[in-house]
Amino acid sequence: SQPPRFAYDVGSVTLTQSHLEGKPVYKAEANDPDEEFCRDPSGCSCSNVTYFLVSQDEASTFIIDKYTGEIRVSGESYSLFPTYELKIGASDDGVTYDTMTLTVTTGTSWDNTAVNNYKMDIKNGYASDESERYLNMVPEVGEEPHHRQKRAITLPTNLTFNLEKYGTNQNLAVIKVGHRIQFKLDILFPAGSTDIQVEIFTPDSDTIVMMLCNVVVTVGKNLDYNGSAVPVLESLNNSTFNDRAIIALGTVRNNASDLSVNSSSIITVTYEAVMVENANTVNKDYWVSVGAEFNNENDVWVGQASFTANITNDTTSSFSPPQANFTGPASMSIGSSSIFYVDLAVMYPVIDLKIDVIAAINYTDVMSICDAKLVSVSDAYTCSFPDMKNITPTFSAEGNTRGNRRMTMYLGRPINKLAREYAISQIQANKGIISFVVQITLLDDPTLVGKDYWIGATVEFGTTVIWAGQLKITATAKSPSQAVSPGFSVSMKSGTAVSATRPGILQLDMTVPESTSADYLLEVVGPFQNGDAVFHMCGVKVTYGENIACGTSNTIDPEYRISSNFSSYADIMRVDLGRITNVGNTGWNATNQTTKNLVRILVYLKVANASLVTVGTNYSVSFGMFLGNTNLTIGQISVPVSASITADNIT
Repeated sequence: SQPPRFAYDVGSVTLTQSHLEGKPVYKAEANDPDEEFCRDPSGCSCSNVTYFLVSQDEASTFIIDKYTGEIRVSGESYSLFPTYELKIGASDDGVTYDTMTLTVTTGTSWDNTAVNNYKMDIKNGYASDESERYLNMVPEVGEEPHHRQKRAITLPTNLTFNLEKYGTNQNLAVIKVGHRIQFKLDILFPAGSTDIQVEIFTPDSDTIVMMLCNVVVTVGKNLDYNGSAVPVLESLNNSTFNDRAIIALGTVRNNASDLSVNSSSIITVTYEAVMVENANTVNKDYWVSVGAEFNNENDVWVGQASFTANITNDTTSSFSPPQANFTGPASMSIGSSSIFYVDLAVMYPVIDLKIDVIAAINYTDVMSICDAKLVSVSDAYTCSFPDMKNITPTFSAEGNTRGNRRMTMYLGRPINKLAREYAISQIQANKGIISFVVQITLLDDPTLVGKDYWIGATVEFGTTVIWAGQLKITATAKSPSQAVSPGFSVSMKSGTAVSATRPGILQLDMTVPESTSADYLLEVVGPFQNGDAVFHMCGVKVTYGENIACGTSNTIDPEYRISSNFSSYADIMRVDLGRITNVGNTGWNATNQTTKNLVRILVYLKVANASLVTVGTNYSVSFGMFLGNTNLTIGQISVPVSASITADNIT
């Protein structure tokens, strides 16, 4: 038999004056090594941990649950004292046990006269609210009211922690799905250097119970550090939601240059815990914890807050129905692309969301949906979608022979952390908005001109609410090609070479200006040697950046030409890229800013006649681009011919 071991030797917690009798104060947790060898606790008493108070105040202000380790206030006498020190024991045999020390701070001053004087000074405007929690409240002897001088604060000799709840739900004890609890941790640093790492945990019950949101670290101007103030967020069970944050500040140095206010020597961590939907959650208490290791991991501080979960499903019955808005242009010229918007105002704390767009209703081969994305969410949903790039649509032809007629995007069951806090009008304005954008092209078909077509959108909210909307689009004649000045870059594709036995790949990168629409035709011309083609043009592949998602199909059939009657190989290739529209910064919000305006064209070519080329010699290939009726010379690239490469063995 081995005694249980506490995870921490010391802990601390701060109570407010409104803390209710019988409400949990802290939860002690000890691990029993015997559990590893005793899989059936019912037949192995040495793995059953019980908790007890070894010592506390004479009035026995606190009680502990022997089985769960939860500590509660047994009466209201705690408000008479500023601090309490409890020694907690954990045993599995009633004889040997481990202990930890818990300091309970109530925020009550020992000197009532000092408190009254301090409050009077505050009322008359002579005290700093900012330093209220850390300054000695007792006025100096001889100090007269209304002649108080601002004096330098006294820094502590060790780290001082202050954890508090704030916001709309700061006094909430029972929470439902979507409830948000906001926390603020202030760490006051002594002068000199202190190493520290802070970790925040939200509870889980096999799977996550509360998600961790908006972890923000603010550092006072007296402080510098050699670690990172950027929180590292993790999910214990690889959930969509985060339930842990690590802030590895490293060594923090306080130069104590500004002693006029405490904030200059404070690191503040604010964070939110939001209850999520979880089938494993039951109506019991759960704990949100924050801890800090400091002084070379010799000291540990832990702060906790408990909440009782209420799993009553009121996520639709108590809230107003959601709303949607579908907008876009009233007309499109054939061959062009446009952006359409679907904005949702969702008042539910949690609901299934699925969106469908079809173009065009009752017609095929009129339009093609090129791309769609979740482009933005309001603050209410930032934790539900930690990586919006992972929300990807699916496409289907739905009878189209060219492109996609339908797009579907499923968002799962996102949590609206503000639905229980704000009025509907506020949620509609800026608190519960989810925005989608859809990029659609009207096919380049003259028979469509002058006709009206409809694009439809539906949003399913759970299984009982469906919103549907449609937009009329008038097809107009093809607009003239704009005068644009794209950027060009030509190179050999990395890792490729041309030889007598292996083809090579030339790469043309074209940067298309934003908010432009023009017709593009590429011409590639190979060299001649002794009246015959040196290279044979084999094929082409085209890819488009996100702003040009409606570019022509990636697989284009080029036009091949032979410029000499004495040659059997095509030395000229023409690639009709068609109308390229860059939708630009119209709310599309491309995820890859580097390639969003890029058209990449890969040209495949091989040696036409090995007897005509000299290994090691460079041969020039010319590139040109027709933009409407304008011919742009891109330039030439020297293509070296390498020695024959032995074919790979394929087994």
